[in-house]
Amino acid sequence: VAFREADPPQPDQPKPDPPKPEPPKPEPPKNPQKAKVEVPGVALLLLIDRSGSMAGDKIKLASEAAIAASEALADDDLVCVLAFDEEPHYVFQERVLKAGKREYIADLISRIRVGGGTDIYPALKAARKVLNAVDSQVKHVVLLSDGFTPINDFQGLVTAMAGEKITVTMVAVGRTGSRRSSRPKSRR
Repeated sequence: VAFREADPPQPDQPKPDPPKPEPPKPEPPKNPQKAKVEVPGVALLLLIDRSGSMAGDKIKLASEAAIAASEALADDDLVCVLAFDEEPHYVFQERVLKAGKREYIADLISRIRVGGGTDIYPALKAARKVLNAVDSQVKHVVLLSDGFTPINDFQGLVTAMAGEKITVTMVAVGRTGSRRSSRPKSRR
C-alpha cells in the first residue's frame, strides 16, 4: 500500500475578501408616466346674444351673468366670449384668455352693444370650433339669449358637440319667446 505525503504547510497567505453583494437596483415605477403637463381644468365659452331684441335689461342681465360666470373660474381656467347677431364676433382680441384677467374680461363684456338680427346656429358652430382647438379637461358653452333665431339643426349640432365632450347650457334671458322661430333645444 502506498502512502502519499501530505503537502508541506504553506506560509500564511491573506485570504481574499468574500465578494460584496451588489446593491439592490431600484425598481422601476409600476405605472411609468410621462412628465405631467398642466392642463386647464375648465374652458368656458360664453355666447352672448347682442341682437336688437336684447336691448335694455336683457343685454345688461346677460352681461352681468357672463361676468359672474367668468369670475367663478380659477385663474388658470380659460374663457372666451363671443357676442353674436347674425354672426359671431370675438369680444377679446386674444380670443381665449386665462380667467385670472378678471377686470379686463369684465370691462370688455360690459362694452357689448346691441344691434342687428339673431342667428344662434353660426355662433354655436363657432363656439364648437374654438373649444375643439383648446386643451382642457372640461369644455362648456353657456348661451345667453332671448331665443329668437331661425330654425336650424340645433339637436344635431349639440349632439355632435356632446360627442366631442363639449357641453352646452342655454340661459333664456327675458320673458319673451318666439313662436315663429325656434329656441335651441337639446336633451344633452
